[in-house]
Amino acid sequence: MFAGSAWIEVISGVPQRSVLGTILFLIFVNDLDCGVFNRLLKFADDTKLFGKVQSELDSIGLQQDLQRLLDWSRAVMGTG
Repeated sequence: MFAGSAWIEVISGVPQRSVLGTILFLIFVNDLDCGVFNRLLKFADDTKLFGKVQSELDSIGLQQDLQRLLDWSRAVMGTG
């Protein structure tokens, strides 16, 4: 069965037919979680950052982790 969208053509993501492509992508993003203090889940081309926020300090820590991820992406793309 084809999973897609009836509203718009979806052109993002890692092609599911390529096992090697997924493995190479995971190797590429292997250092993504360096310096991140909250939880980070990575699978194929999907990354989720999450943590429990019970105080303003927790909120600041989560924002700092988001900034670290942004800095990482700029560094690997050469736009930083």
